[in-house]
Amino acid sequence: MEPFFTFTGFPGIFYQAPKKFKALKAVLQFPPNTLFPPPTRPDATGLLFLVDGSLELQTGDLFIFPKGLVHYQYNSVAQLPATAIAAFGSASARAVTVPPAVFTTGIDDVILAK
Repeated sequence: MEPFFTFTGFPGIFYQAPKKFKALKAVLQFPPNTLFPPPTRPDATGLLFLVDGSLELQTGDLFIFPKGLVHYQYNSVAQLPATAIAAFGSASARAVTVPPAVFTTGIDDVILAK
């Protein structure tokens, strides 16, 4: 991930994590050793705040995904899940997952290869 879209100043707030956590729609949970397929959001900028674990970010890091940027999240830790909170700059922040959008278009493979 590009460093100029990352803020690393929050880690200290997690030394005393709350005992209870309320899950909302914007909470993302990544099982150990998983890759979230690459999406893009053509209508909104996204924000990802890592609450716990590692997604090539560290707990407390904040990452901004500019509108239209193809991105991914990868939890490379084999034993621990990761939890993040997502927010978007639009009420209609649709996601376009890249692999289906590219590879299931119905366009002939020879044409795509060119």
